[in-house]
Amino acid sequence: MTQIVTTANAKEAVSGNHITVLDFWATWCAPCRHLLPIINELATEYEGRVFIGKVDAEAEEALTDEYSVQTVPTVIIFKDGVEVERFKGANPKNVYKEKIESLLAE
Repeated sequence: MTQIVTTANAKEAVSGNHITVLDFWATWCAPCRHLLPIINELATEYEGRVFIGKVDAEAEEALTDEYSVQTVPTVIIFKDGVEVERFKGANPKNVYKEKIESLLAE
């Protein structure tokens, strides 16, 4: 299950997990809606191994600025609190899955 990430819990989400995936989205964004089931499937598949969170880019403007997110959807993947990959736009599930798998294998 995806977690809601806000300014209040973002630092813990990013630094408190081995691998973190943050999906920056907006309600008006069609590609974000297309990405939603993919992110939810990944959250189910990697439950307990990868933290997968959603950030409402409009409601959490401070986080959007902090992570220099200029377009939605943007998916940022962190390992041990450090950004290792950034995807802009909606990508197929296998793109995210391959990156997550490679990080888990390290």
